[in-house]
Amino acid sequence: MSEWYDNYQNMKKKYTCNSENLICENAYFLDEAYDKSYSYVNLATNFLYGNSFYYDDQSDEYTLKDIIYFDDFNSINNNHYTCFNATGKCKSLAYVHAKSSDYIYYVNLRKGKKIDDLLNEMLFNDDVNQKDSVIKHYLDTWYKIYLYDYSDYLEDTVFCNDRSIINYEGWNPNGGNINNYLKFKGNDNHKILKCPNKNDSFTLSTDIGNGKLTYPIGLLSVPEAILIGTSLRNTYNNYWLLSPFYYYYDMRVHKVDSRQGKMTFPTFVTNTIGVRPVISLKPNTEYTEGYGTTSYPFVVPTD
Repeated sequence: MSEWYDNYQNMKKKYTCNSENLICENAYFLDEAYDKSYSYVNLATNFLYGNSFYYDDQSDEYTLKDIIYFDDFNSINNNHYTCFNATGKCKSLAYVHAKSSDYIYYVNLRKGKKIDDLLNEMLFNDDVNQKDSVIKHYLDTWYKIYLYDYSDYLEDTVFCNDRSIINYEGWNPNGGNINNYLKFKGNDNHKILKCPNKNDSFTLSTDIGNGKLTYPIGLLSVPEAILIGTSLRNTYNNYWLLSPFYYYYDMRVHKVDSRQGKMTFPTFVTNTIGVRPVISLKPNTEYTEGYGTTSYPFVVPTD
């Protein structure tokens, strides 16, 4: 394991983990097809907010419905829509989903779409996952160097980046608290291995998943990490898992901590830590020696 980790450190000098990488892009899905931006809090008091809206497709214009003037941030929890003006009319409607001490954070909606449409498109549209990531680039390079000769022994399997939402918080237009974060299924440390969304199922073939992989290699999900147990997770280095944890105005993703292989509180996607590539052997593949440990791994003959 130390060999690939050393290579990763060298690769990291050229590539860094940011919001464009595989983990970040797929977990940080709210940037995929819509604008994400922010406005200063001290400007927010001048604007109207609404619980819903009318949309005129002839004029391509939104008009806020059930409007209020800004009172305090709690008032936005049931009135997330705003045009950022005092008329309540606009062609690009903002939906406020979070706040920090200095900013409110929002996404832009157009062409009559509402927040439910945005979330549905981010999860299920065919046009997501269009960019290769820094981590995928590294895994593909590592695979070509060390595993390509073993390709016949490896199966096309699902590497699951499950973005199922269990708590919408600020993304719920009716009472969604902008002080709390949107939680993904991985937040529960659940043990269900099935990947419910095809867009989140990274595979070679479109028969069983999204077909976005170049080689049959990926990262562990939270359920898989739970399944293999703490001792086998331990590499004495921090490394990413593939399961998103939450989104607020930043994104956190699960990781395995270097301390005895424990899964600790997830880290920001902008942080740079290690990766631990995983593969799946075809059924009935035999090995000649080894215990499956880092010091004495299984040996699979290539001839």
